[in-house]
Amino acid sequence: MSATHRIRIRLFAQARDILGTGEIYVDCDGPASAGELRSRLADLHPDLAPLLSRSALAVNLEYVDDARPVKPGDEVAVVPPVAGG
Repeated sequence: MSATHRIRIRLFAQARDILGTGEIYVDCDGPASAGELRSRLADLHPDLAPLLSRSALAVNLEYVDDARPVKPGDEVAVVPPVAGG
């Protein structure tokens, strides 16, 4: 039996605008990768799904690929692409 743990997710820019908050929590039934967390977020928040596929994820202030494990206590950030010049 695996324990459920809660992951804190910080949202920036357009992701924050879509959900109307800068922080959400996602409960996981066990260890998850950043990619699995990205998929879970898309399932929980369909309006965010198109942006998630283009966004970077950071775990504990470090950009990561989808294979990176996310552990209880880690802070995850969704960082949408930035335009500018």
